[in-house]
Amino acid sequence: MNRTSIRLPAIATLDACTALVHDLPGLLAEGGVLRIDASGVHKFDSTAISLLLHAKRLAQSTACTVELTGLPPAMLGLAQLYGIDSLLVPACGPSYAPDSI
Repeated sequence: MNRTSIRLPAIATLDACTALVHDLPGLLAEGGVLRIDASGVHKFDSTAISLLLHAKRLAQSTACTVELTGLPPAMLGLAQLYGIDSLLVPACGPSYAPDSI
């Protein structure tokens, strides 16, 4: 199984995430697992959450799975505020508990 990993940049805002959006189709084209590591993110905006949702949407149309790791609590909290945390949490695994944010 093909496994690919990418790290979100420390500042995951519009400029940085736009480049990653363009890379996603190529990363997902071969199928397998795409692991997106957000553990180094220190500053972000809603663009980062949009990127993660876009990756999951693209993966659904391919033979690929997206795994999210290291989501900062504030990022998951923002997703919870938007009411879309349930779209991210399954990809994060059981260690995330959105009710504890």
